Amino acid sequence: MQFSRQIWKEAPFIRLLLPFVIGDLVSHNRQLSARYLLWALAITSVAIFVLNIPASYTRFKTRWLSGVLINFGLFLLGCLISHSSDIRNRDDWIGHANPSKEKIIIRIDEPLIERPKTFKSTGSIVATIEGNRQRVASGKLIVYFLKTAAVDMPPMGATLVIPAKLDRIKNFGDFDYEGYCALQNIYHQIFLRQNTYHIISKKESWSFKSHLIKIQVGIVTLFEQTVGGKEAGLAEALLIGYKNNLDRSVLQEYSDSGIIHVVAISGMHLGLIYWLLSIIISIKDWKKSSWIKPLIILVFLWLFTLVAGASASVVRSAVMFSFLLAGEAFNRKASVYNTLAGSAFFLLCFNPFWLWDLGFQLSYLAVLSIVIFMKPIYDLVYVKNKILDPLWKMIATCLAAQILTTPLTIFYFQRFPLYFLITNIVAIPLSSLIVLAEVVLCMAAPVPLLPDVLGKTINWLIALMNEFVVFMNTIPYGIIKTGAPDKISLLLIYMGIAFIWHWLRSAKAAGFILLLVLLNAYFLINL
Repeated sequence: MQFSRQIWKEAPFIRLLLPFVIGDLVSHNRQLSARYLLWALAITSVAIFVLNIPASYTRFKTRWLSGVLINFGLFLLGCLISHSSDIRNRDDWIGHANPSKEKIIIRIDEPLIERPKTFKSTGSIVATIEGNRQRVASGKLIVYFLKTAAVDMPPMGATLVIPAKLDRIKNFGDFDYEGYCALQNIYHQIFLRQNTYHIISKKESWSFKSHLIKIQVGIVTLFEQTVGGKEAGLAEALLIGYKNNLDRSVLQEYSDSGIIHVVAISGMHLGLIYWLLSIIISIKDWKKSSWIKPLIILVFLWLFTLVAGASASVVRSAVMFSFLLAGEAFNRKASVYNTLAGSAFFLLCFNPFWLWDLGFQLSYLAVLSIVIFMKPIYDLVYVKNKILDPLWKMIATCLAAQILTTPLTIFYFQRFPLYFLITNIVAIPLSSLIVLAEVVLCMAAPVPLLPDVLGKTINWLIALMNEFVVFMNTIPYGIIKTGAPDKISLLLIYMGIAFIWHWLRSAKAAGFILLLVLLNAYFLINL
């Protein structure tokens, strides 16, 4: 309990995060009025201000009430941000009934991706056409351009007039594709033939996003030319998270072996970029301007984050590194729990839908699990050998990360890779070496001949890693297939892990008794 109280004291962002997340959950599952939420938040804010007036006689006597109101205000803030982030709550959303609309004006937001029968992209709805009038409208949709003999495909940034008959996105197979798109505020799709749409303008309006996409396209082109083959698709996924050219069979092999996190851009990638930048920048002495070094690293880390698609896991890592670099610049160190909670709070303020993103959930659980369990596992075995000690540290890290991520992985995928430890011991160092080689390749792109040499080296390393992963999947009994626990059972599992940890740390019978109660509840629910 002393450990829990210490964390609660050192990590104030945890106290801010919990009511905010509860508000996000409530607003996501219940339709709330934005007007009432705003009024309630305004009244709560005024009450907090009145209770904390320095000259107030009742200030110290009503501290508990002030704390309750602050938590309620954070709850309301979570509800309000979640409500405003849902595009369906906008009056001009395209999904609202409007039988008079005849055409829709959209803007193509991303480069077209070629499929066997179509070209795919996403678009933003600009306006609707009703007779001779245009009305401002909002919404996002997936656009499929069917391949025809005469192909005139619109580029990114082009403006189109399309029919108003949009299809709602539906699930296919066991995958909740509708829910996946809803988290991106996409609820519609349309299939367009050559004669069903009209291109108004091909001129691309200037935007920061368009320039980032051009950088991404340039990196993809570089890898296609130098690395080549299906290895180029994995190289693109490893460095910038671009998975459109990734072989699906390769992706499945990595998923079955338990190292799909290698393909996803995460803290490991940003850590490597941070390490490489630190070495390069340390060449110059920055003692007189100690803040310049963290600032340069921060700029490059965020540029890499944006080029890599700004997924939940990589943004989480970027925010965490930003906190750490800010502490370094001001010579202050913060609790890692406070850094985790603070980064989660700011990310959910920016996009509350990330709370349901699997990458967001797994990345935070993995980091939290490593922070809590890595050192106790590492301390179980004392390794004197300086060569074997880093290996044992990596094993301890892999084992620690699995403790909190395994229940969630089983909940979503109903399977568990039995040989994940062996695969990670080889794949993590090898993938790290590949990512570093890719960074060097991008930096050496203007140099003659060197990119070709680096490209062939990267191709060989990726082929080696692929062969190892395929070999591990051929070993019998590599995957344990499990049933999917319900949400209550999942909650009980995590509570059980918490009680086991409390019991082992405190050596008190209360934790063991609570664990037995949880086990009985779990078995009764699953009878």
